[in-house]
Parts: sequence; structure tokens; C-alpha cells
Amino acid sequence: MKNKFLVFIFLFITIYSNGQNKNILTGILLDNYSNEITGKGTEVEGKRTGKWILYFGKTTHKYAEGNYENGLKQGEWTTFLSIGKLRSKGIYENGKLMSLTVFKDNQDTSLTIHSNQGININTTEKIDIIIRELYVFALKVTSKTVANENGTLIGVNSIGELLAKENQEAVIKFWEFDEVLRQQLSVKDRIIEKEVYKYQQGKINFISTYFNDVLLIEKRIDHQTNMIYEFYSYTNGKSKEDRIYLQTKNGLVQTGKWTKYYENGKKKAVVPYNRKGELHGTLKIWNADKKLIKQEKYKNGKLEEKKI
Repeated sequence: MKNKFLVFIFLFITIYSNGQNKNILTGILLDNYSNEITGKGTEVEGKRTGKWILYFGKTTHKYAEGNYENGLKQGEWTTFLSIGKLRSKGIYENGKLMSLTVFKDNQDTSLTIHSNQGININTTEKIDIIIRELYVFALKVTSKTVANENGTLIGVNSIGELLAKENQEAVIKFWEFDEVLRQQLSVKDRIIEKEVYKYQQGKINFISTYFNDVLLIEKRIDHQTNMIYEFYSYTNGKSKEDRIYLQTKNGLVQTGKWTKYYENGKKKAVVPYNRKGELHGTLKIWNADKKLIKQEKYKNGKLEEKKI
């Protein structure tokens, strides 16, 4: 590991309080971060305070700038590419990252992170390293080039895994070059809920939802018929439930045949609905031994015949 060194240029200010004088150390801190980032700012009694500017190595190219209060980042912090373009803006409260927006070269939004509780300092620093290391891949090429087998962008996935590992809570969103939301990760209680979006003619037509990298929900949206098809799976990959909704101005209405399955893949129930959300058709329920234990016929919500 490369050595880290600090160089202080300081002066002592003497103030008086209750008849006693106190020496407070202030001045300039030149902080070398793994021979990559150097910084300039003020320290008071060993804690960074006021405005700080970080640079790429020993150059005059700014890497980041923002304010410290009592040794903790506070307020807005911005980071830059070595060519001087804006890379990100973050909001801090008492050293915790509350929100972060990462930009493309043209300063369109590419990645956002929001946390109601705030992300702790160590995790924030690790996230920054991930963004720096994956910046070229995550923000300058298409998601197909840097996506893993389930279509999740590598950089987004790495941040999600880091937050879950360190038991942090946040929502991560990623936008592609066409300025549409491509992926969203929600991290809470070490569980990662991830949604991957596909579009058709500018509208979302397919959503895949993963829990800790296991695909559990797929949703297909037909904007021409206003139909929504949802497919739920068990953790073993077998079907759990199929649902169909009709999207109306008053909300979603159950429609079509809803089918439930046992974990071994065998049918558990078939429940039919009309376009008004009323039971319509033959309802069937089977036990785990594949024996039909209930069969009823409905018409527009009314029971017409009960066979079992």
C-alpha cells in the first residue's frame, strides 16, 4: 500500500475564555490520498472545517469541493472529471450521504442515490471509489456491454451489494443514453429489490423484479389493450402465480384467468374474472396431491353452480 502523508502549514491563534487562554490549531492541510488525490483546506483542533478543495494528484485540476463542519462533510459536495467537467453532486448531513446525482459527459443525469436515513461515511467513500473505477464503463457505454446475466448494470449492482453488506438503506436509479429510467435498486435490511425496465415506443412495457439477485416477478404491460400481465415465481424458479389486470381510469381491475401453483409446479387454483373484476367462469382448486377439491361456476359475480 502506498504511504499516505500529511503536511501542515499552521499558525496558533490565542483566544481568552473565563480568564484562560486556549490554543487552536488552524491552517492549511495538504492531504495525499494514495498518491491520487491531494486536498487543501483548514483544520481546527484536528478536525476539518470550512471549505475544502481536492485535486487530482499534484495538479491544479479539481477533483472535489465542499464544506466540513466539525470534521464531517456538510451540505453540497461536487466532484469533477480530470478534464474539468462536472461528475457528481452530493448532499451530506453530519457526514452522512443523503443524496447523490452522477452525470454523463453532457451533464444529463445518469445515476442517483437517495437515502432517508443517510449513508455512513465509510460506505460513502467506498461508493465513490466504485463510481470512479467504473465510470468509463457505467456511464459511457451501453448497458448491454456492462450488464451481467440478468441485465443489471455492473456499477449499479456493485453499489447495491455494498449497501446491503454494510446494512445501509437507499434507493439507486440509473438512466441510459435515451434519458429513460433503466434500473432501480431499493436496499433495506440487507435485501436488494431490483427492477430492470424495458421500453417500447418510449413507454415501459416490461419490468423484471429481483430480490437478492433472484428473479421473482415479471410484469408485461400492453399499452394498446391496457392489459397488465404479472408472473410470480418461487425462489426455485418455478411459477407461483399468474395475474392479469385491466388498467382503467379508476385503477387496476382483476380480469382473465388467475392461476396459482404449488412450489413443485403443479396447479393450485384457477380463478376467472370478467373485465369488471367479477368472478366469471369456472373456479377450480386442487390440493397438493392434484385432487380437485373445489369447483364452482360463476356468471358476472354470481354463483350459478357448485359441483364440489
